[in-house]
Amino acid sequence: MAYLQNIATLTRLLRDQVQQCNSVNGDFARDVTAEIWRNFDQLDRYRREQMDMTQGGMRTVAMRDLSPMAANAPSEYLALREIGAERGALTPPSPAVQGHQMTDMMRRMDACLTRLSARLIELERETGTANPNPKWVLEYTNAILRLLDEMSTTQGGNCSAR
Repeated sequence: MAYLQNIATLTRLLRDQVQQCNSVNGDFARDVTAEIWRNFDQLDRYRREQMDMTQGGMRTVAMRDLSPMAANAPSEYLALREIGAERGALTPPSPAVQGHQMTDMMRRMDACLTRLSARLIELERETGTANPNPKWVLEYTNAILRLLDEMSTTQGGNCSAR
């Protein structure tokens, strides 16, 4: 997907800049991280639309059985983005996402995207500080790139849960 390619390209750009300078330009790092999140959010939106189209009425029926709050809740990734700088532990997928109608591939992709969002949160926390530490920015960007590589080289986004 183009969004994953954009995330990889931007992550490499940030990693390479830090490696070349052995320091982090905070403004540049924050801008790049924001752009990475924008691509991640678009990817999540596209994924949710695909799930809705694939599952059709089955998802609607499953959501109707849940509390009104769960039915109106945004995806777990979007919810993480809304938390802001004080992000905590990842929230588990909503019951609507865990239904029987979800295919194994969708479950694997959700697991991969949850891991990716956790790495992006770490990167955003570090780049959001007054003086981002180059060591940590490199560690987080490398972790993101490894995960993206794993997602692209395995069938159907079957990344292992680490």
